[in-house]
Amino acid sequence: MILVVLYKLVYLCIAAAIAVNLFKEKSIKMKTTYAIVALPLLLRLFGIK
Repeated sequence: MILVVLYKLVYLCIAAAIAVNLFKEKSIKMKTTYAIVALPLLLRLFGIK
């Protein structure tokens, strides 16, 4: 149980860091790259595979 919570917390931290960079980035190409990387992490965070 505690491992699942830690697992989700790690995914949440990674996704939050990517989201911060996504909003700070000016380049459309880099924003797209960040969004593509963040999407699978967020899906795993909410249990969608």
